[in-house]
Amino acid sequence: MKRLIYISIILASASVAAQQKTDVLTRRLCHSSLETNVATWRYGNPALMKDRFASSLTTIDAFWRYDSQQEARLIEEGDGSNRAGIEAKAYVKKGSNDIWGEAGYDFGQRRNVMLNESSDYQTVYPYVTADLVGGDLHEENYRFSGGFAHTLKGGVTIGAFAGYNALLAYRTVDPRPRNLTSDLDFAAGMRWRWLGVALKAGKYKQTNVVKFYNETFQPTVYHATGLGTDYFRFRGSNTNTYYNGRNFGIQADAASALGKITDAGIHVAYDYFGFDKIISSLNELPMASVAEHRFNAAAHILTRFTATNTFAVEAEITRTQRDGNENIFGEAENNIYPEIASLTMFRRSTTEGSLRFAYEHTLGNVRIQARATGGYASDRWRYTEPERLMEGNAAIAGADAAMAWHVNRCVLSAKAGASARIRTSSKLTMPETETSALNVSAERQYLLMANNDCTYHAAAQADIAANHRFGIFCRLTWSGFRYAGSVNASNYAATIGLVF
Repeated sequence: MKRLIYISIILASASVAAQQKTDVLTRRLCHSSLETNVATWRYGNPALMKDRFASSLTTIDAFWRYDSQQEARLIEEGDGSNRAGIEAKAYVKKGSNDIWGEAGYDFGQRRNVMLNESSDYQTVYPYVTADLVGGDLHEENYRFSGGFAHTLKGGVTIGAFAGYNALLAYRTVDPRPRNLTSDLDFAAGMRWRWLGVALKAGKYKQTNVVKFYNETFQPTVYHATGLGTDYFRFRGSNTNTYYNGRNFGIQADAASALGKITDAGIHVAYDYFGFDKIISSLNELPMASVAEHRFNAAAHILTRFTATNTFAVEAEITRTQRDGNENIFGEAENNIYPEIASLTMFRRSTTEGSLRFAYEHTLGNVRIQARATGGYASDRWRYTEPERLMEGNAAIAGADAAMAWHVNRCVLSAKAGASARIRTSSKLTMPETETSALNVSAERQYLLMANNDCTYHAAAQADIAANHRFGIFCRLTWSGFRYAGSVNASNYAATIGLVF
């Protein structure tokens, strides 16, 4: 907590010292303009953050969030949560340097988590530790990140970024998991004229210990392997595990101004993430490993028809493949299991392509933005033996609009939108003779893949300037979801803070 306060003070002080002559509300509008929020994929290269914004800005806020689901979208992540926290963000321009950073802390409760005693489900699936009891989870999350971009002589820009996220999750009744996660990421890049290149690397670690204090009853502990399966041999009471992960990536970007086109560019990137699941209570047994490969390609065009009219088009396609490899072991000798083979048993492949249009118009002290999205997505899960298959394809459509009104010493803004996934085909193959207590997980996942779903959201915000440099703001947001046929969910959030 002290570190968060120190970093917040440093970020805030640096921002104040580097402020330009523009007032706080003008800078606030600049940071939310269409031009500064197009093709955000390129900012994985920290060198390309140079001159993203024309002015410095810092926000410090406190927030509260609550969401509730009639039925859990993902059983392993629970059917709702409530959280509160504080965060600070800063972007500072100082001479030939642009510096940015973020620090935050939040705490809360995740409700009715089932079939999963691990944290970061989307990171470590399908190899989670599970039981049939579950319950609410208390969580605390800390995050820190920062980067810089510097222009050298000769027009070369270099940049670097580092980020760290830590999570503590626990339950005070049986079963009692205590999970500690740490996620450390680095990136370094350069830009020369129209070309930018960046390298990324990171380290992930999670320790997962489940305890039972009830001496008369202890539920079976499963080590899930995907689509309702588990590693039967190690089912029972092996409750101590950990995950060792690593990631690296590379991206290349080319961007330039072309005549009346303010900005046009292309982007390609490859990212790898892998981890090993170790059962430490079995003499550090390496049960399984994951290798995920992600390919991304994108292009964009942004043009200003006039000083008050901006139009942008983005096209993007992403292909991801996650392979799960299970290790096969011989008979134990002195509690040591010799590894004799490794088989790829689980695979998930996803492909998603989208085309997005955006328009911004400024009329006096009113700014209007509109966006529309169309695309197509496919998702295929397969477990080899016993064979299980789940797949779904969907068309994607969405639109949203935003308005900001600058009046006197206040900016009032609002936005609303909706999106939908319209299922075009789906398929589920499960062995009739194979039953598992974990099957409900795969069945719920398939309900999401086989049915249309829609998302809708609305937000309102007020920024009030106290003087030329400082202001306060408050924001209310709401979003709703409808999925799995007729299940509804809602999310509410309130934020209040300082901007300068």
